[in-house]
Amino acid sequence: MASTSSAVIEEPINSVIPERMQDQISTMWTTEELQQLVGRVKEMNWLINKLSSGANENENVISVYGMRGIGKTTLVGNVYYCDDVVQNFAHGAWVRMSNRLKQDELLHNVLQHFKSDYRTYSSVRPSQELKRELAEFFEINRHKGFKCLLVIDGLSSTGEWDLVKSSLFVEDHKDVLRIIVTTRERELAYYCSRSESMWNLTRLHEDDAAKLFHLKVFDSENVEFTPDMVEQETQILDKCGGIPIFQEDLHIMRRRLVKRWIAEGYIRGMQESEAEEFGERVFNEFLSMSIIQPTKYTAITSGRVNSCSIHPLMLQVSTSKAMEEKLVCMLDNHNNAMALEGTIRHVVVRRTWRRDYEDEYKAMNLSCVRSLTVLGEWRSFFLSPDMIMLRVLDLEGVVGLTEPDLDHIGEFRHLKYLGLRSTRVKSLPKSLGKLQDLETLDIKFTYVRVLPSTIVHLARLRVLRGGLFSAFTAPETDDRIGGDTGLHIRKDIGKLRSLNTLGIVSIRVQDGLVIRELKKLTQLRRLSLVGITNENERDLCYTLQHLSSLQSLTLRSDDPDGLSRSLELSFLPQPLECLQVLKLHGRLFSLPIWISRVPYLSKLYLHSTRLRGSSDDMNVLANVPNLSTLLLLADSIVAHELTFRSAGFRLLELMEVANLGDVRYLSFKTRSMPMLKTIQITCCNYLKELSVEAGALHRLEAFQVEGCYGLRSLSLAGAGIKLPMLNKFHVGACHHLALLAFREGDMPNLETLLVSRSKNLSVEFEAGAMPRLKTLRVSRCRKLEWLPLDVSAGHNRGMSSSPVEAGAMPNLEILQIEDCHGLQRLSFTCGAMPKLLTLRVEKCGNLMELSFKQGATAKLETLQIKDCGMLTLGALSGLQHLNNLLSSSVIQ
Repeated sequence: MASTSSAVIEEPINSVIPERMQDQISTMWTTEELQQLVGRVKEMNWLINKLSSGANENENVISVYGMRGIGKTTLVGNVYYCDDVVQNFAHGAWVRMSNRLKQDELLHNVLQHFKSDYRTYSSVRPSQELKRELAEFFEINRHKGFKCLLVIDGLSSTGEWDLVKSSLFVEDHKDVLRIIVTTRERELAYYCSRSESMWNLTRLHEDDAAKLFHLKVFDSENVEFTPDMVEQETQILDKCGGIPIFQEDLHIMRRRLVKRWIAEGYIRGMQESEAEEFGERVFNEFLSMSIIQPTKYTAITSGRVNSCSIHPLMLQVSTSKAMEEKLVCMLDNHNNAMALEGTIRHVVVRRTWRRDYEDEYKAMNLSCVRSLTVLGEWRSFFLSPDMIMLRVLDLEGVVGLTEPDLDHIGEFRHLKYLGLRSTRVKSLPKSLGKLQDLETLDIKFTYVRVLPSTIVHLARLRVLRGGLFSAFTAPETDDRIGGDTGLHIRKDIGKLRSLNTLGIVSIRVQDGLVIRELKKLTQLRRLSLVGITNENERDLCYTLQHLSSLQSLTLRSDDPDGLSRSLELSFLPQPLECLQVLKLHGRLFSLPIWISRVPYLSKLYLHSTRLRGSSDDMNVLANVPNLSTLLLLADSIVAHELTFRSAGFRLLELMEVANLGDVRYLSFKTRSMPMLKTIQITCCNYLKELSVEAGALHRLEAFQVEGCYGLRSLSLAGAGIKLPMLNKFHVGACHHLALLAFREGDMPNLETLLVSRSKNLSVEFEAGAMPRLKTLRVSRCRKLEWLPLDVSAGHNRGMSSSPVEAGAMPNLEILQIEDCHGLQRLSFTCGAMPKLLTLRVEKCGNLMELSFKQGATAKLETLQIKDCGMLTLGALSGLQHLNNLLSSSVIQ
């Protein structure tokens, strides 16, 4: 059987597809999209050869796995319609898996594609009837010597594969049926193929990986872009706009990337609001394709990923390509300026580059440089007068930058982005006013409080961020309300008519006429104001009613009366019809009722409002029509009891409760918050009881309780399934919590359980309580004596009358136990952890026995045992069974 020599289909696709498969094209993708596969020659040939080979019928299932967006579906789709494959299979079917796909629907879809004369009905027939028809179909093709090809696209669980096997008689028709499975998980790929018939699509050649963004992602929700948009997003990747300049371990803020893309000209030909929205969509696209990855600084309650790092592979590939094409000059410890010649568009000075190479730097041709990014220590020669085409100057976080270094900033007339965030500069030069093209000025977390008079000449300035320097607050945490240390605006600030983002501005000592001048900024969409007092509140309200485009508003007052009077004024609600985000910091005697009437308000942050938790206040919160995110921060509520009842909060998805020092009892009643997905309860030191009634929070996916030192009861009361959608559960630093008990049916879909820094806590599992758990980490729980992982783990201590069964955690992949001094014994019997890949046991000083029976952990790859002083070699048994499995082991 001849195989293709190229991964790109050269001839018209319709000429190589018989009629039996033509009708499937429209349901999957267009002909043009099919031809977008670039590279992948090795992968295509491997897959085609596997399909063409009929010698080993035991390998009738082929798995293709890899991370989301890597191009699995595109690769398989091109092979599926390849001439060699089409000629080798008489019948073909393509099924996209879904969590809701049932047996009768699966059979109906397969038969509809396999049989040209398949009888369609208004409703799906019973499964048994469909199975009989499919079995007869396979028998007929066996006698004729025909083969059938089936693609199962997007498989996500072993349960789905079991459904496919039992429904389609996979084991009984290996000589007739060949199957290709695409999945993201390696273990699932192995589970399906049971052989080496797998291909890890994350193994990329650099040339292929550089073109990843050209591949359409068909197994995810796609955003429809115009041809111009596609060209621009391709430029962002191909020209490496902002991607390879950042080190792998650096936390990059979303706003930093998007604003740079706009400034560097990769997003053009749009209105400012459209360009920013498009940049956000490209960021999300990169995120979905794993080109960029969320970092640990991302707040789960923000509703989006605010910071990221670059995927190591993409960083390597994009950096290599950028250096090869002389687009980016990377100065680090591996090169110096003299080694880089020719036209340079982007200069990146990394922390590791020696700062005494001044002569070599000055010898470079910098006349075409479009962006300069400096990481680490600053030197004045970095900003060369030769950079006459400079558009982006990104000095965020540099050390040693002083005011004289910026004296001649006005000479860089093409500058669009000036990033000085988190530097120690105290003032800006008057020459700043010469930057007629400047669009973004970021001086947040600096000492700058007064802007130069020439600032009003920046007619194109769209974003002005400043204020809020604190030696005690890391910039990454980004205070969500802001301190009373904002910028002082000028009386002619109204001349900056293009501004859409302004903050943080202090109006405490500003003249009323200056405050009213803000009303001229009619393009403002984001405004942050601090220093609100009784004297300026009426001028503020007068201004707000003229800002009809306002989408995000932050108000802070540290006065005794706080915001109570300014927000109660009757004419304030009128200008807030477009408001989506409202952040309030300051005392409120009660929540203004108009908040519940803002039609598009989706995010509400309350801080130091000192509400009493009255029914009126709770009704206002509950009845905001489109509220999706609610943050109740420090002293926002000072009641002893906080109860969320069934009425209201219909669309709330994200909720954070933090630093509420007065709350003692927190409860969620039946049917409360029906759409809530994430809840985070932190640092409520005097919280004693936290209860969730049966039927409450039934869509919850992530639950975190941390730093609630006084918590004594964490109750999931009632009968039946409690949290059926919960995927991640984290309990940390709850020192008075004595027992965390998991019963069968409580959390049937839990995959990650983290228990940490709770010195009096014991954890108990009822048999079958964790059927889908993949990751279990227990650390610094000093009184933890027992983990019921299998039959021999010990006595059952009160959970049920029968002992814990082996295999109670059949999907566990990672088990980590650290600093649990009460733990004395761990024993793994046959079949106890069939999918365990990683086991780490550290700082368990009283652990005296650790044993593995043959077949207990059949897939264990990594074993680490450290600082377990009581564990002797004689008490460590069964390692001989693991020698052929382990790829990494540390025993100290």
